[in-house]
Amino acid sequence: MFANILSVVSALVYVAATALQQLGTFKAKKSKRSFVIALALTPIFLAGFALALVGFGMHIAALAIGSLAAVSTLQASQVIFMLPFGAWVSKQRITGREYFGAACTGVGIIGIVLFGQITSSDYSPPTGQILWATIASTAVFWVFIGLGLAIQKQKSAFFGVASGVAYGLMASLIKGTTEYISHHGFVAALEQPTVYLAILAAASAFVVQAYALSAGKLSVALSAILVATPVATTILAITVFHEEFLSSGFDWPALGLSVVAAAAGVVILSKSGSVAAVGGDSTAAAPADPAAPTAVGD
Repeated sequence: MFANILSVVSALVYVAATALQQLGTFKAKKSKRSFVIALALTPIFLAGFALALVGFGMHIAALAIGSLAAVSTLQASQVIFMLPFGAWVSKQRITGREYFGAACTGVGIIGIVLFGQITSSDYSPPTGQILWATIASTAVFWVFIGLGLAIQKQKSAFFGVASGVAYGLMASLIKGTTEYISHHGFVAALEQPTVYLAILAAASAFVVQAYALSAGKLSVALSAILVATPVATTILAITVFHEEFLSSGFDWPALGLSVVAAAAGVVILSKSGSVAAVGGDSTAAAPADPAAPTAVGD
């Protein structure tokens, strides 16, 4: 239970950090200095960067003590937290549709964890098994990259899925590293390839995510990333870390409805201007000009 709470708190902290960084970039753009130097001298951006490190550390801790599948699923709560923080950054009003999307996502995520009854495992997979999982995930990653390059109209969707696969692999490698540390110690873990593969997976996910967000509709890319990440992670959790869903009887249809609700909520929120403000759309993120006319009603 503590790992699940820690996962949600880490999602909240990470989104808050992103919002602070967005505000920092607005201030830096107004500076007469070069953008990079201005960022380095902007306190609110530096605070956001430091907070992001705290959030990432909390995420690692959650993976170390909790279920890989459950922690990854709960990380999808980021899209809910993007709503209020995005509205704050961009000075937008949250609409009824956005509240409904947040409710669907929240209820769906809670339902997945409760009805899925995901078991945590102390199983420490051998390095060879992790490497095979990495190879398989990398192959899937490149398949979706290839599809994105071949079908330009769906590039944002395919690149979004590829990014989600990479994020899922990163979480799995972090989980594998923490399990190895618990059995063999920190120094011994540094001699294993999982640490460095996790860094490579994180870099790949971040770069491809940037391409996905800039390739087409932000809502399509965000939906693909937020859905693909827990799916990829759950597959790895079951096949590599021997985690199980202990659902039975009524739990299965309830679990299915929870998945549908969460996915629908993510799709709804991904189209939100407030979510876009902290999801990678600099246009949506820019605070509205007070002198500009505003739309009435929604």
